[in-house]
Amino acid sequence: MNARRLIAFFAIAIICLTLSSCKKSVDKNASCRIVTITQVIGANTLVFNLTYNNDGRISTLVSSGASTIDKVYTYSGNTMIINVTNSGAFYSRDSITLDNRGRPLNIRQYSNVAGTTWTNYAMEYNGDALVKYLETTHAGGSPKTIT
Repeated sequence: MNARRLIAFFAIAIICLTLSSCKKSVDKNASCRIVTITQVIGANTLVFNLTYNNDGRISTLVSSGASTIDKVYTYSGNTMIINVTNSGAFYSRDSITLDNRGRPLNIRQYSNVAGTTWTNYAMEYNGDALVKYLETTHAGGSPKTIT
């Protein structure tokens, strides 16, 4: 897995976990929302601005800085689809199945428009702890298991 895909994978997982555990306010009707993320990689600084839908879920993540990567989030039941463009052109699409706590159970990352080139990550939990994930690809071969 290349570093860019690994960073994207963990960013998605962190956002999912943050959104599922974010409501820690004295006011029980209030919730915290991350609206800006700043990422510094070497000499490059990227700023991501997030917007939310009426259900409080992320609807867009728009970047500014050295790159123009934009993500649009759509939801259907326990599935989240993230369409990613780079300077307006297709970059990737992620299909994420969430458990009832909002944690990712399965992430499939498509790297071409046709959906024929993909990497899949299946997660297993023991209580609150992520204990294992299994990585497979469209190319077949032996799956990678990390515990």
